[in-house]
Amino acid sequence: MPAADGQAGSTRSRIVLLGASNLTLGVSTITQLAHARAGGPCAIHIALGHGRSYGQWSSVLGRRLPGILECDLWSAIEKDDGGPTYALITDVGNDIAYCVEPETIGRWLAEAVSRLRAMNASIVMTALPIESLRGLGRRRFDLFRRLYFPSRPLTWEMMRERVEALDAMMRSIAHCSGVAIAEQSGAWYGFDPIHLRMRHWTTAWSRVLALWSPDAREPAAKPRTRPLRWTSLLAATPAERILWGMEQSARQPVRVLRDGTTVSFY
Repeated sequence: MPAADGQAGSTRSRIVLLGASNLTLGVSTITQLAHARAGGPCAIHIALGHGRSYGQWSSVLGRRLPGILECDLWSAIEKDDGGPTYALITDVGNDIAYCVEPETIGRWLAEAVSRLRAMNASIVMTALPIESLRGLGRRRFDLFRRLYFPSRPLTWEMMRERVEALDAMMRSIAHCSGVAIAEQSGAWYGFDPIHLRMRHWTTAWSRVLALWSPDAREPAAKPRTRPLRWTSLLAATPAERILWGMEQSARQPVRVLRDGTTVSFY
């Protein structure tokens, strides 16, 4: 049952999770790992969604979401004057599929990092799955472009060029901002070149979140896949969306865990 905004104490850790499809698919695993590392009740703020863009509205199967930079997550975090803040930035390459120039994506990314830095957040950013994408041939690229982004005029040549440019830009932003970069092993991906295989979710995300800080608490046990928890999180209504032309909103947080941890979606 949702709790009222600002219910929890001001000393809770804050967890900020930003991403698109990989964050959406792994949200149950990631929130469990993040919660364990917080070592107690925390406030988890999440902006996710298949096809989510960092800087513009995106639409997938009749559902529209604002860009991550435009959503209500940022104002909600400012009101939640919590303790230590840990942030994950992932799925940055998603905007390449929308034919957004790497320079524009880089500006969006730098803005997200700047906002998180203003909160004194410990930030980890996942690198692009560069090893997987470099091995992506034309035929497989065409298959997945038609499957995931059928209306976008992205070509194989554009993809390869922009992936390399964005990868270099991300590393430069991370270096200048003191953000940890989590490399993505090619072994974590299969025929699908951009989505982590389920059997690697725990290993991959454990390694990613371990970069938050050297003294972050290590989870006592690996999270177990719980279908009911996963579907419950995926079914949560975000603060704002448009579904089949109808505007929807939901008061946040939409989930409260047993220890008082709150989970909010934007």
